[in-house]
Amino acid sequence: MRDPKRIDEMCEQLKKLWKLQPDIRLGQLVCNTLPQKNLFYLEDDKALEIINKKIEEAEKWRAESGAE
Repeated sequence: MRDPKRIDEMCEQLKKLWKLQPDIRLGQLVCNTLPQKNLFYLEDDKALEIINKKIEEAEKWRAESGAE
């Protein structure tokens, strides 16, 4: 059985990323963040790794651009 604790972590990180890009819709967030042809087979740990990298990129961009 997969660890149910992963769900809260995944949701929190998606929330954090979405708040960095509030003008996009959920579908856009998922498609832009996890551009896999078939998300069905993407393991949660790999997805979380990708999401965390996107958060770092978005935070860096905001800091460099002075965006709020």
